Amino acid sequence: MNLVTGIQKAIDYIEAHITDELDMAEVARQTACSPYYFQKIFGILCGITVGEYIRSRRLTLAGSELMKTDTKVIDTALKYGYESPESFTRAFTRFHGVTPTEAKREGGRLRSFSRFKVQIILKGGNSMNYNIVKKDAFTVLEKVEQHTVVGEHNKNTIPEFWGRAHSDGTITTLLEHASDSTFIYGTCTATVSQTPRPSTTVSPWSVLPIQSLPRASV
Repeated sequence: MNLVTGIQKAIDYIEAHITDELDMAEVARQTACSPYYFQKIFGILCGITVGEYIRSRRLTLAGSELMKTDTKVIDTALKYGYESPESFTRAFTRFHGVTPTEAKREGGRLRSFSRFKVQIILKGGNSMNYNIVKKDAFTVLEKVEQHTVVGEHNKNTIPEFWGRAHSDGTITTLLEHASDSTFIYGTCTATVSQTPRPSTTVSPWSVLPIQSLPRASV
């Protein structure tokens, strides 16, 4: 079984048992991985945790059910794994922006989180001429922020960061210290964490020395 097939089997299992009490060991068994590695791989491939996926799908289905049927809020809460109407209402309101009662009464706009279908798209194969050159050591002046992709918050917080960088003097400081002020670069690295993080975590200025090494030059 390849990785994509295994993850898709796990997603299909989750969807088939979305109203059941899901056992993560049984979900992971669909991929022939341990629960630890399954959750880690899922987060890397899908950008959210398994728990966030299950919660988003349950609340999507619960919202649709409340709008389209005469089911009671308490019955819907219990069906989708919530122990009380209060906990269901809090989660539902955070996800949809309206309470279950409002959704049922007014038939307002609800948020929908669609089912995952895992695909691997291979890109590349482009030809490029390059040579190896020895670059002198240099120093990078950096200001680091952490952004979360959960809920696609990064689509707002990263542009906001660049806006702040222009208004709070960050860009000016970088230009003052740059040996070549033609370009200022923003780089991104991805990390996977099971611990929820705030949308933006700011670190102070730091200096990163880059040692002299052979590098590829296009």
